[in-house]
Amino acid sequence: HPQYTEIPPLPPDVPSDIKHFTHEEVQLAYSPSTGKCYRLLTTKWRLIKPGTSNKTYTKIKINGSKQQLHRIVAQHFLNAGKPLSITEHVDHRKHADGTHQQDTLLNLRITSNRGNHANQKKGSSRFAGVCWHVRYNKWYAQILINNQRKHIGYFQSEHEAAKAYIETGEEHGYDMTIARERFQSVTG
Repeated sequence: HPQYTEIPPLPPDVPSDIKHFTHEEVQLAYSPSTGKCYRLLTTKWRLIKPGTSNKTYTKIKINGSKQQLHRIVAQHFLNAGKPLSITEHVDHRKHADGTHQQDTLLNLRITSNRGNHANQKKGSSRFAGVCWHVRYNKWYAQILINNQRKHIGYFQSEHEAAKAYIETGEEHGYDMTIARERFQSVTG
């Protein structure tokens, strides 16, 4: 790994809120507001290219392996430089269209596996844990408690089912922040 005696200046067009840090002996410069990240290669700073779509995260090759930029950023700026545990995930509140915007600091948070999936739309509902039951012509809510599916109930509205899902999760001690934020963003 190269040792930098003097770090060269960044290009003049970089965002003004740039933060320098070192990750596994690699010099990086990150803009929390734009999500842009630069890597020092020998004597020049190079912009790390963003992922190509909302399903392809921005990656950087370090010590022979590719690492996701959002996890590196979360470790250094949201977790005080400490590596993330196996149970900690980095959630994008909103996924972008292959730009650096998905890696802005305000768009990232450290959460559990449950929290990481809470803002993903799957199936017939806009909310995690809620589905449309065709036979009963109602919305129903369910949640995993200790790896077992728990039926919460049938509801007239999707919003009632989502609210019951959130309340049940909170009653069992789960962090339902992301699910609650999604509920509020949809219902106003």
